[in-house]
Amino acid sequence: ISNHWALARKINYTYDIFLSTCFGIIFRASFESMLYPTFMIIVLIHRAWRDDMKCQEKYGKYWTKYKKLVSHLFL
Repeated sequence: ISNHWALARKINYTYDIFLSTCFGIIFRASFESMLYPTFMIIVLIHRAWRDDMKCQEKYGKYWTKYKKLVSHLFL
């Protein structure tokens, strides 16, 4: 819970969403160019949910304590 991990539990997913959205905007923000960021948002939200469930099973009360300390999933 130090450095940028103190801001959000899935800070690396936030960067991925930001980067894919920037790619979509660079390519003129057309419908087709925004399919990639939309796909990434859906995939990463689902992956974050799965990760949360697996960590809850594996770490139990420690994961709950960690979630209280770092309350944001994404930034």
